[in-house]
Amino acid sequence: MTPIKYTQLEEFFKTSHTNDTEQFFFLWGEGYLLEEKTEFIVSNLLLKKEREFSLTTLSGDDLTINNLIEEISTYSVFVEKKVIFAKGLSAPKEDLIRLSDFIIQGLPQNTFLILSLAKVDKRAAFFKAISKTGILIDCSISKGINKKDVNEQTQFLRNEMMQILGQNQKEIEEKTFLDILDLTGFNTDIFIENIEKLVLFIGKNRKITDNDVFQLIKRTKTDPIFDFTNAFADKNIKQCLFFLSSLLKSNFHVLQILKALTNQVRKIFAVKCFIHDLNLRKKKIWTKGLDFNSFNNVVANELKNADKELLQELQLWEESTSDFLLASKSKSNYPEYQIFKKSDNFSLTELENILIEISELDNKFKSSSQDSQVLIEDFIFRTCI
Repeated sequence: MTPIKYTQLEEFFKTSHTNDTEQFFFLWGEGYLLEEKTEFIVSNLLLKKEREFSLTTLSGDDLTINNLIEEISTYSVFVEKKVIFAKGLSAPKEDLIRLSDFIIQGLPQNTFLILSLAKVDKRAAFFKAISKTGILIDCSISKGINKKDVNEQTQFLRNEMMQILGQNQKEIEEKTFLDILDLTGFNTDIFIENIEKLVLFIGKNRKITDNDVFQLIKRTKTDPIFDFTNAFADKNIKQCLFFLSSLLKSNFHVLQILKALTNQVRKIFAVKCFIHDLNLRKKKIWTKGLDFNSFNNVVANELKNADKELLQELQLWEESTSDFLLASKSKSNYPEYQIFKKSDNFSLTELENILIEISELDNKFKSSSQDSQVLIEDFIFRTCI
């Protein structure tokens, strides 16, 4: 089936007898939208009083392919409808194919499955297989920084904000909205959370003002240069060149861009060395496709131990640098998990060569009259293939 956009879902339900004929719903994209649209689907399938016994949510450690298939297959004699929501599924390719084969064969009568993913590869066998059945809902919003993409992001956040303000009988001027947007950037969860905080903060006052915003909200907007370095780490040539061009047009100096890229590659290289060292010691704790919960339970502890050992070595050398520490200062291990995932895109030798080339590029930028944009684009083409 051809996917529909999240904006079409409500109209889709109005103009079809979806809840009588379709049993499978597959959503992917923006986290806030996934929650919102899943809630909309559930509300169309079940009455509030039916949810306690008819709705099952699987996530985290509970969400495995075996558990999901078993839950779907288990017949319930106590409810008329059974709705299963699988949130944030992460599994090896072969397990995903097993799930898609199971779904395509048909779900039990009066059993409905809602499956949501933050990201989906439309080229993957799982997506191609699952596209043959059910309702596919695209909840993604372009993360680009050109005018069209930014307008889409701005309009989406404006609509979500107005819905919250309308429910609470509050008002805001366009300039104040744009000030909030400038402080947060396109981060849906943080933006919505800030709007809800502001509604509570102003109490009985009807209007949110600039003064309210600057008293309550801290700047959380991220630099678009991280989009560039992440695209490079994902070996996404198209996105990498796009963000590079945007950064240069925004008057970023090429040496700033190269410095950010160096930091990203060094992080990945450090992780790759860590994995390689553990493998040599017959401690293969990281495998491609490892889920976050397993990473949290096993790999994160090894990272902390490695950092302790390194700090002890640095003290002996009377060095204080933390450039080679693997764990971040964040309370969550998710940033490290993302670096580990990106490390799968490179071999150790490849990363060594990239760091050498970056050093050579740095020298060329400082001493050569060659076009710096041409040089870095050529470097991207050669390393991201």
